[in-house]
Order: sequence, then C-alpha cells, then structure tokens
Amino acid sequence: MSKEELLETHEIGQGQTRLIYPTNRIIISNAFHNANKLRRVQSRSEIYDINVKDFANEKIEYLRPYFEEIYTQRLKSPIDRISEDFKKNKINIVGKLGETFANPEEIEQKIFILLQEYGFIDKSLNSFQEIKDSLDRFFMPKKNKEIINEITVKNLFEIIKSIKELYVNNSYKRLYQTNQVLKNSLTGNVEFYSKLALFTELYEAKILNTSKEDSFVECIQCEHLTYKGVLQIKTSPQNLENLKCPFCNTELTYFVPYELNTEIYEVVKSKDGLLLDAFCNTLLENEINFSINDKFLGDIEVDCIFEDESKKYVAEVKMYKLNTTIEKLKSKVRNHFGKLKEDAERLLTLPEFQKKELIPILLINFQDNNFIDELQAELKLANKDELSQNIRILNLIQIKEMLIAYD
Repeated sequence: MSKEELLETHEIGQGQTRLIYPTNRIIISNAFHNANKLRRVQSRSEIYDINVKDFANEKIEYLRPYFEEIYTQRLKSPIDRISEDFKKNKINIVGKLGETFANPEEIEQKIFILLQEYGFIDKSLNSFQEIKDSLDRFFMPKKNKEIINEITVKNLFEIIKSIKELYVNNSYKRLYQTNQVLKNSLTGNVEFYSKLALFTELYEAKILNTSKEDSFVECIQCEHLTYKGVLQIKTSPQNLENLKCPFCNTELTYFVPYELNTEIYEVVKSKDGLLLDAFCNTLLENEINFSINDKFLGDIEVDCIFEDESKKYVAEVKMYKLNTTIEKLKSKVRNHFGKLKEDAERLLTLPEFQKKELIPILLINFQDNNFIDELQAELKLANKDELSQNIRILNLIQIKEMLIAYD
C-alpha cells in the first residue's frame, strides 16, 4: 500500500505545482463495511452542512444593518479623513507614522494623539483605560439600546456557534473521505473484523498509537443529532466495537484517528516507503551485504544493489497505489519495466557492472503472484533481448523465496 493510501494526505496547488503530502494519521472506522451506513453518514453530514450555512447566513443578514451602523457611527469619518490625507499628501502620513514609532518611550502617547487627531477616540478621553471604559459602555448589551442589545448579542453568539459547527462538520467529512481510500485499499477479500484484529496487533506492538486528534461518533439508527459527538478516545482498536448508543443500544458509527510510531512513520513517508525497508531487513536476515540509493552516470539512482559469486542484482522498488484498476497498474509496471531496462543498459557501460551477469529486479507491492507471472511473461514475450529476459518482477514474498535459493 502506498503512503497516500495508508496515511491521510493533503493537496496544495494545482497542475504542475500541485503538492501532495502525507500526515501521520490513520482513521479506523466501522462505516465502510456497510454501504447503507456510509451513505447515511454522508447524506446526514451534507444536509447538516447546508442547514448550518443557511442558518449562519440568515443571522449575518439580520446583523448586517447593526454592523453598518457601528461602522457609520464609529469608523467611517476617521477612515475617510485618513483616506483624504493620504490622497493629498502621502509623505505627510508616512512622516506621522515614522514620528509615532521613532521613540519607543513615547509610542503610547503618540498613538493616543494620532487616534484623537483622526477621530477614532473622543478628545475628552485622556488615557487608554478611559478608551477601554468607553468601549465597554458602548458594547454593553442593554434592553432598550438600538445597536447592542440582548437580541444582537444572541445572534452574534449563534453565528460564532455556527462557525464552530461548520468547522467540526468539515473535520467529520475529512475523516470519512480520507478513510474511504484506506478502506478501498485494505478490503477486497479481507473482512472488516480481520482488519480490526490487524490494527489491534499493530497497537499492541506499539507500531500504532492513539492520537490527540478528535474522534467522531454518531448513532445512525436514532433520529439525526439524537446522539452525535466529538471526543477524545484512547483505547485499543479492539474496544471500539463496544461503543454503544445510550438510547437505542446499537453500535455507534465511529471515526477514530490513530498514528504510526514516529520511526515507522518516517519510513512510510520516505520515497520508497515500507517496501524498501522490508527488503533491506530481508537481506540482513539472510546475511547478504547490500548498498542502497547508489548513484551512477549523474541521473541513475539504484534503490538497492547486492551480488553473489556470478550475478549482480540491481533492484528498483516501486510502491503502487492499490486503489486502482488492473489495467492502470499493468500500464505503470510496463513503464517501469522499460525504464529499468534503459537504466540497466547504461549501467552495463560501466566496468563495475561488466564483471558479473546483471540481474535487474523490479520489486513491487502487489501480492497477486498470478498477476505478476502473467505480466512478466507478456513483457518477456514482447522483449526477446537477453537483458529483458534477465529482468525479474517480484513481490516481497517472491524475493524471500529467491533468496532461499540464493543461499
């Protein structure tokens, strides 16, 4: 599995400037082994998002005249005065600002004078404390006050609450959108509870840890918003199935973030991910000397090189996205087969690669041996030259079998 499929990813920019980067967050959820449950979660979330936005816009429109009146009463005249002065004499404005901040000991006094000069504060005020007291009186809610009263304050707090709810709901949507990639990559013939057992083993081995990020739970059997919450969950994945609705006692739909051990995460997000690391460990277990990321001829980087008495192996490691079609996967493997052949041909011009038979290896993360064997036969049928016949497309299990024979 590629790092983009295992970890949550973010995108910045578009086209050639688009940057995709992973974050150390893996979402475990029970929403995806039931298509109806997932659709219900998505539908509720989208409808709720629309309702909250409409509510917030309604409150903003209600408060708009009050904001405009505050602007007219308190800010319009001073801002117009500054704008006129700037148009008439830009240097004078810049000079005033420079004079204000020139002497650190007089900054407070100079700012005070500047605010009075342009009418931001009344000339009867003599200190910043008096300014604060004046603003407190102006913004203090009162029943019969035209601008700031209990109704406008209530509407303002409802807008703030709506903004918070939109943020929370957006975070919720990001969880199920991220986890859908993880689900598609891991399922296939693997049942949900088998995945949960796998994550539990990773948790117990301290490869997977709980996250400080928020978890989301919801009962989709009850009426919408009957039981829905954002909370911190710190427990083993095997305990998540114990989350029950207090009203109907059915299993809650949950989205719980976990994170990888820091060292494992660094390996996963590296260029070749876990596959190269696992390959190197396999070589170490078999007491085979190797080198990684060696560069040749300026633009060729070999992921891993090892050798025996008669052969020299150059391995190219490729982590493919498994959440794709077989044809797209075949196309990518064909392209990398061709690139590996081109690089191998150039390496053979170097003396150090002429002493032994060169065996290029394309190590991939696809576990279907039949798929690999069929594609390998197809490529060798189309490429009859000796070097192409020597290229081996293998997964990690096949590499281990090859190394047994190597011994």
